[in-house]
Amino acid sequence: MVKLFKYGTYDRFGRIKSNRFKGDDLLDNLRRSLRVISICVLIISSSFYFRHLAKTKKQRKLSTIELTMYTIIYIAYAFLTISIWIFILVE
Repeated sequence: MVKLFKYGTYDRFGRIKSNRFKGDDLLDNLRRSLRVISICVLIISSSFYFRHLAKTKKQRKLSTIELTMYTIIYIAYAFLTISIWIFILVE
């Protein structure tokens, strides 16, 4: 998508993609803010659940579903750490 004029964006064939109004920036900021908030809530809640599963793992053997969730959350945190390191190293 190529931005030719400040009032609209055009694709590579010259067709107009969208016109931006003043309200679009507000909605775009709201959308981004809600996404960041939801990601933060998911990270915090999964960390509490991961801690709960770690404590449960010390007390007894985890069930299949609990072990699956423990593994998925562990891998997700590893991917998050890798992506943060890549983001830091690129800049």
